[in-house]
Amino acid sequence: MMIETLSSLPEFTKNIKDQEISLTSNDSRHEFAVFKLSLLKDNRFINNCLKNYTEDGSFSEGVFIVSKDDKIYFPNCNYQRIQDGRLEFLRQDLIAKQRSVFMWVLKKLGSALLSGKNPFLVPLPVYIFDYYSFHQRVANTFGFMPLYLERACQVPHDPAEQIRLIVTYFLSSLHLNIEQQKPFNPILGETFQGFIDGNPIYFEQISHHPPIFSMQFYGKGYKVDGTFETTGKVSTSGALAINHGLYQIRFDSDEHVIYVRFPRFRIEGLAFGKRTCCYASKLVIFDPKNLLLAKVKLDPDRELYSIFHKDKLPSDGFRGGIYSISPDFALAKLAEIKKKEIMLKSKPKHYLSQVSKVEGTWMDKVIIDDVRYWKLGERLPFRVVSAQNPLPSDSTYREDILYVMKDDLQAAEVAKESLENLQRHDKTLR
Repeated sequence: MMIETLSSLPEFTKNIKDQEISLTSNDSRHEFAVFKLSLLKDNRFINNCLKNYTEDGSFSEGVFIVSKDDKIYFPNCNYQRIQDGRLEFLRQDLIAKQRSVFMWVLKKLGSALLSGKNPFLVPLPVYIFDYYSFHQRVANTFGFMPLYLERACQVPHDPAEQIRLIVTYFLSSLHLNIEQQKPFNPILGETFQGFIDGNPIYFEQISHHPPIFSMQFYGKGYKVDGTFETTGKVSTSGALAINHGLYQIRFDSDEHVIYVRFPRFRIEGLAFGKRTCCYASKLVIFDPKNLLLAKVKLDPDRELYSIFHKDKLPSDGFRGGIYSISPDFALAKLAEIKKKEIMLKSKPKHYLSQVSKVEGTWMDKVIIDDVRYWKLGERLPFRVVSAQNPLPSDSTYREDILYVMKDDLQAAEVAKESLENLQRHDKTLR
């Protein structure tokens, strides 16, 4: 069947603004780090933050990821799609560093780690870290949000189309969430403020043990927020990253809440073999007011053997649908959410009818009812731009991150250890 293209979404025609500080080159990162470190001397940055604080993000409007070589845009030299649909990471220098640390951690904490200790709480050396905090890493995955959710605002009387666009947003963003270099774990009370196409986004770390963060995004005509506990499971063959929590979307025209559960991310080849990644479990979107539920299974045929199933989807494939549900089932799901039992489990018997069919591959396209809603590379996501004068607790003022940007790993290790010791001391006072 002929596949239509959803051509009415805005095309990328704007250029990156002069005010944007690009951190994609070593020189610009070094310059940014030197500038920030100079503000940290004698705590001058606190007065600077409070004096010049603003929530005007107009300087970030129209700032796209204009280069397909950007590290968070996967079709670059760091990755390749292999035949079975998994994505292979190609940076052998980084893989070698990570494996040496992984084996050291297994020797030191092996039994605890393999029996369930949260890997996000294990202290690691700075030379395997990225120059971002975890909050910044998560913010980088929201670059498509203004494109699809602003369009969803324009169809308030068509809730099914709103769900289609929300499904498209989350599936199109999966490839922005695959960076292999470890981000810095936020410390308790750490924040991050940025803008995406002029829209403010906020993060705060509200718990250290267990690691829990809250986020808010204020778009044009909608709001997105959520609180998430970051956990993971580790084995000698790989790891599974899980964010326990739900995104909550509210459109200004209606204020009712749409709930979203994000799928899990799987990495294989931590200790040996090819380093590959893919997604597992399901994307679930629940609209209780309009009695709609979207359920899309990632890597749906993982358990099947291709010798018996010639039509087996590759690992980056997904299939699912949008369904109308009964009022009783919707009330049961709302009761689960209030109790923070947020799995949003469902079975076909709970569906009254199928509203739309969803299929595609997260590395290539999203097709809903034979209409192509997203195609990789046709439109690029917006870049997250850090606030110019954020709160003093902002992660862009962390000395360890700034020293990594400056390529001074010895100073970064000292700064990281100092922050960890301070956090341990603060814990004894609570």
